[in-house]
Amino acid sequence: MPLLLARVLLGLVYFFPGLHKLRVSGFGWMTAENVTNHMHAKWLEHGTIPSIRIDHAPVLCTLGAIGVVAFELAFVFLAVRSSKTRWVALGLGLAFHAMTEAFFFIRFTSLLACYVVLLDGGLLERIDARFRKKSGSASEERSVRATLVVAAPLVLAVIIQGVRGQTQAWPIACYPTFEHVQGPTIPDLALTFEKTDGSRVVLTGRERRPRDQVAWGHVFRISGAYGDPPNEAALRAHARLVMKGAEIDPAAVLRVHVERVEVPTTPERWTEPPATGTGTPLSVLEPPL
Repeated sequence: MPLLLARVLLGLVYFFPGLHKLRVSGFGWMTAENVTNHMHAKWLEHGTIPSIRIDHAPVLCTLGAIGVVAFELAFVFLAVRSSKTRWVALGLGLAFHAMTEAFFFIRFTSLLACYVVLLDGGLLERIDARFRKKSGSASEERSVRATLVVAAPLVLAVIIQGVRGQTQAWPIACYPTFEHVQGPTIPDLALTFEKTDGSRVVLTGRERRPRDQVAWGHVFRISGAYGDPPNEAALRAHARLVMKGAEIDPAAVLRVHVERVEVPTTPERWTEPPATGTGTPLSVLEPPL
């Protein structure tokens, strides 16, 4: 019973992202263009390009997209059906995560650690049988009841959050769904520094080194990409960080125009300066910064 419910929980982690891909984007998600744009977005966020440019093979990208959705929807059924199908789920899962790490730079180490529940439970069954022989059937009944008391609310909560697609919830959330059809750009913050000498400098803060994933998430949030309203204090803190990285003297800054812009993710366009004046103005920061 504990292993069965653990396998169900593991399977639901995959099932709802696959379901929401079809619900939100339909078959449009399973195209080479969409998968390529998702890859390019991740490459830009990490500031690096894989050694194998699979984005130049649209047929493979299409087949990969179809395979991703099929894998996510089928995993829970493979995980609970039989010992043979569990081995299939384990093999497909390892291959899936190897490819997401290679081509998307996404690691699911904590999720892979849960794959132990897919292994043969023969050893555990022998230990359990020995335990029940000593303790009697009443202990087994208590064990089943205790398992259901703990696991049933967890399964119910995962199903509710999965149906809702709540990826930004706590303590139970749906795994990231990547459900939208990705365009050729992602949002970023462009800061235009007006200096006291009359010059203007446009920076994103990525000029010298790539951001890490936490920093990208922070930029998405304070830029309003997640739907949050602009936060003056957060924008000022970000402007100070960008100034420090660019070695700009705060005393030489007259004001800072903060704008949410769309930056191209195609690797060949990474060096293009942000197109200011076409995005969403968020704030004009006056000294002291």
